[in-house]
Amino acid sequence: MGNFDFVRAAWPDLAEEARLAERSTYADPRVALIYARRTLELTVTWLYRADATLRPPYKDDLSSMLFEPSFKRLVGPAIATKMDLIRRQGNVAVHRTTPMTPNDSLPVIRELFHVLVWVAMRRRPRIGRWRARRSMRHPFRNRSRASSRRPWRR
Repeated sequence: MGNFDFVRAAWPDLAEEARLAERSTYADPRVALIYARRTLELTVTWLYRADATLRPPYKDDLSSMLFEPSFKRLVGPAIATKMDLIRRQGNVAVHRTTPMTPNDSLPVIRELFHVLVWVAMRRRPRIGRWRARRSMRHPFRNRSRASSRRPWRR
């Protein structure tokens, strides 16, 4: 069981790419960074397809998608910063000639985890949200009591 298994049900292709990134974190940090960037690109592409409020960027590349104003408003500054870090470090991994260490890859894998948690919590398909909401109900709450109902929800 890996840290990215929580996305497998809704997005199996993202889960597989993230799993490869996680698996390579210590064994081959350069490969881990490349897979992390690839996972991010697949995630952002999916967000653009799934959310009708996002305007298409002027160019069809990851940087343009990340810096499109409607996208930045959707994800907020914290997630946008994490996404940009993953993008930049993935580019560094491809173009840098010096060896990479786990100190380079581990923080990026951690940020990828945070990004995918954000996506899973806020953008999961309806069926996943219903299950999550239903499982989070308080087990001891008695919903049948009339006094617990709000008058505007009758």
